[in-house]
Amino acid sequence: YEVVHSRVLYVITRYHNCHAIPTYGAGFSSSRFTSRAQTNTDYQLIVSSVEVGDSAVYYCNTWDNSAKVVFGQGTKLIVTATNLPAPSVTLLRSSAEELDKGKATLVCLANKLSVGLADVSWAANGSPVSGGILTSPASPQTDGTFSLSSLLSVTPAEWSSDRLFSCTVSQGASSTATQQIKKSDCAQ
Repeated sequence: YEVVHSRVLYVITRYHNCHAIPTYGAGFSSSRFTSRAQTNTDYQLIVSSVEVGDSAVYYCNTWDNSAKVVFGQGTKLIVTATNLPAPSVTLLRSSAEELDKGKATLVCLANKLSVGLADVSWAANGSPVSGGILTSPASPQTDGTFSLSSLLSVTPAEWSSDRLFSCTVSQGASSTATQQIKKSDCAQ
């Protein structure tokens, strides 16, 4: 399954069988999208001559012994033109009201994304952060670009300790932007 902007666009069906021929849904070209099954648990989708329009999250699914459909976690494919402009990234701190309630949330806003998929990563004092992150899907804007937001929940103690938090938004290797924030840089 290929999912773009939360819509399933195409389906490739492949059954593990040495003589099975894949079935391609509308929009897939069998010359560019091929698949193979090495075993009944090893399936591969091969996309040749990738295009910007192939940017999507691709999902593999199977049936378990009870005939329930089971999906994989998805593989994000981002195909970009060369020299994309970097996205515009803004990092916002927690409000005083939120801190008074014993919470702290940092908000990373990414605008002017060239494609509807991006990788967002957070770090604290240079070390990657993996927990407490909620990132929205990209939303199309009227100017043809995309926007998304990512929230990082931290404890008020982490914020008060003046750690340097950073948010990095990437659309391929050539289109990356990072913003940083720490408490001492913010007006009280």
